[in-house]
Amino acid sequence: EDTPGRFRLSFCDNGVTSQEYWHVVDAHDELQWVVLYYAGAAATAGQAYIGAMLATPDGKWPEESEIPRITRSLERVGIPWHEMVEVCNGNCGGAPLTPLHPEKTVAGEWA
Repeated sequence: EDTPGRFRLSFCDNGVTSQEYWHVVDAHDELQWVVLYYAGAAATAGQAYIGAMLATPDGKWPEESEIPRITRSLERVGIPWHEMVEVCNGNCGGAPLTPLHPEKTVAGEWA
């Protein structure tokens, strides 16, 4: 996408291609957290889905004082706060993870 804060991703999982559209819903002024929304479909499998992600630099929940703003941001895209689930990546050996394959570039841009 050419619109700042909007991204289109495509990936193949077990032979099924999915298309996802992501966009930034809201972010802390100092980037202590960001709310992302996505909508996707795996057309050949007859599946469509939506969701949201709350990302922080350290993977921990933001300060309690930030939750009302985050909740309002999620509600704007139809995702209730109670659907958010903490994911612990503590057993991943540290971020960023080492890619399994070398990154590819095409004409100086990421492929």
